[in-house]
Amino acid sequence: MARCWSGSPAASDSTARSCTKRSREAGCLAEVLADRAMARRLGLRGVPALVIGREGGPIERSVLVQGARPLEVLQAAVAQVASA
Repeated sequence: MARCWSGSPAASDSTARSCTKRSREAGCLAEVLADRAMARRLGLRGVPALVIGREGGPIERSVLVQGARPLEVLQAAVAQVASA
């Protein structure tokens, strides 16, 4: 995701507008909008959220972990991606 993105995919309209304004000033509005669209496609509804996958691999083979989760859940997600 874009380095300049500082908002949540589930952000309120006012927060989204603020994020968009800051991003436009940073010159990366297209990246922010693409990140938000990807978050919607992935079903992200809040933070924290981790998308665990292989670098450069298809997003469809990634594992989505939403919410604060125990270490074992994250380890299982990494193992699932590694074995795919």
